[in-house]
Amino acid sequence: MMVKRIVFDFFLICAIFYLPWWLVAVIAVFGIFYFHSYYEVLVAGILLDILYSVSGNEFSVFSVLGFLTAIILFVAIERIKCELR
Repeated sequence: MMVKRIVFDFFLICAIFYLPWWLVAVIAVFGIFYFHSYYEVLVAGILLDILYSVSGNEFSVFSVLGFLTAIILFVAIERIKCELR
């Protein structure tokens, strides 16, 4: 199972660099459903923000949108998984 997770992490990171954001989101949601406590999606959200967010001098919601979306998806899907078990 650990090898699958590492390979999927590598695939997710490559997807961040080469695929559109909506396809990365679909891959991340699949990872959250498939793996137990898939915290790597939070790192992927931070990486998306670092690479593709709007730059500016002041803090705005758009500078952390990927990370906030990752947190919301992670918490919501983890709760759904608990209800389904």
